[in-house]
Amino acid sequence: MTHRRPLHHRPSFRSLLVALMLVSSWIIAPAAHGAPLAMTRSELASAIRSTPQLLFVEMTASWCVNCRTVEHDLQLLAARHGDAIRIATLDVGRYSSAFSRYDLRVVPTVLVFRDGQEVDRHVGVPNPAWLADAVSRYQPAVVAAGETATTTAAPAGANLTASRGKK
Repeated sequence: MTHRRPLHHRPSFRSLLVALMLVSSWIIAPAAHGAPLAMTRSELASAIRSTPQLLFVEMTASWCVNCRTVEHDLQLLAARHGDAIRIATLDVGRYSSAFSRYDLRVVPTVLVFRDGQEVDRHVGVPNPAWLADAVSRYQPAVVAAGETATTTAAPAGANLTASRGKK
């Protein structure tokens, strides 16, 4: 006869699901150079002013499940474009003043900065095609290996109003 654990000692479905998500993120995570850099408010403000590359900033929270999807997509984008773009994250759960500073309504929100100015944003989980389009739109000289740049850069802030209207 086998000994069965009492029901209260068995792992819950939720704990098994969380463990599976953690293990799968370790297995499929891209190379370390594509990992977003977690920043504080002051580090982010400094990076926005001084980063010569196109800067993608994910406004995230530790409790946000969808934010993990966005982080993975940003890692893939960084792995594809290398040092030509920079990826950062800010945990708005720790820095709640970011909601008013960056006019946030929900997380995840991806902000795109160029030359110290916000040029675009996407509220919610962006389609990976939107991320790739943002790179070609705001920094057209940056292309993945084997591709050629065929578009011209839009002026800073050109799509900001339009993208805010499309939630």
